[in-house]
This record gives sequence, C-alpha cells and structure tokens, in this order.
Amino acid sequence: MFLTADQSGKGDRVVDDQRRPILSQRLSTGELAFHAEKVPAFGVRRYRVENGEGTTGKGIEIDEEGIANDKLRLTVDLESGAISSIIMKDSERELVNSSKYKLNEFIYIRGRETGENISGIAHPVSVRVEDTGPLIGTLCVESNAPGCNKLTRKVRLIAEVRDHKYGG
Repeated sequence: MFLTADQSGKGDRVVDDQRRPILSQRLSTGELAFHAEKVPAFGVRRYRVENGEGTTGKGIEIDEEGIANDKLRLTVDLESGAISSIIMKDSERELVNSSKYKLNEFIYIRGRETGENISGIAHPVSVRVEDTGPLIGTLCVESNAPGCNKLTRKVRLIAEVRDHKYGG
C-alpha cells in the first residue's frame, strides 16, 4: 500500500489493529509504503500511521547496476539504461530475451519508416539509487533521447514479504 505524504504525516511507523509493527518505508517521493498483510477478499484490515521510524531490515539489495530481492536479480545496462537481465535466483533462469532489444529499452523511429532509422538514447546514461529498502528499491535512469527533452525511467522492485514479525 502507498500513502501520500499528507496521509502519512504523523510518522513512518505503521501498526496493525493489534498494534503490531508492519514493514514500512518512506520513499524518495514522500509517500509511505507499507506491507498490508492477510487482507481477506472483500474484507478489511485496519492500519494506523504513528510517530516513529519505519521498519529497518534487509529485503532489497541495490546499487547503480541493479536491484535484487529474495527471488529476483535485475540488472540495468549502463550504456542504454534498459533492463538487460532479470534472473530468477532459485533456478538461475534468465527472463529477458535481449537478442534484439532489451526490456524497457527506448526506441525512436523517425517519421513513418518501418525500422530503418531506429535510434536509441543519447549517451551518457545516469543511474542513481532513489529508494534502498527494506520494502522497495528504486533506480532512476536518466538520459537524453531523440524526440524528447529528457528521458527518465524508474525501475522498482519490491521485497518478497512473507509472514515475518517486524520489530519496531
């Protein structure tokens, strides 16, 4: 779940109706993200934002080249800014077929041509870490690109969350 900065102005700590701390994280956008657990279909669970810090812990590994959680490792190509690889950790299976294009790659076709004048992004590509977890990791990939003033792509990965007990 995501709450705006106004909705979550009291703090970064989220508790459930039993006052148990819930995994939460303040994002670079000002939003508060938290993991809403075991919400039944067509049902309700109540959560409260309180004064205090969000949950700490390790759920996301992130740097300028990629993001990983317990299940996936995502890699950004530093030349194009596209996603060059997503690997399932348990089987080492590659999920991106980059034989022609990469995932989330910027392609620009001039006029009505059918692929003859394809051009990608203009270098350099800038990659910066925006959110470092424990719940969400976000990379911001920026570059110049033909046909637009600036190209910004955000890549976000959510931690695999099981029925953990989070300390507060």
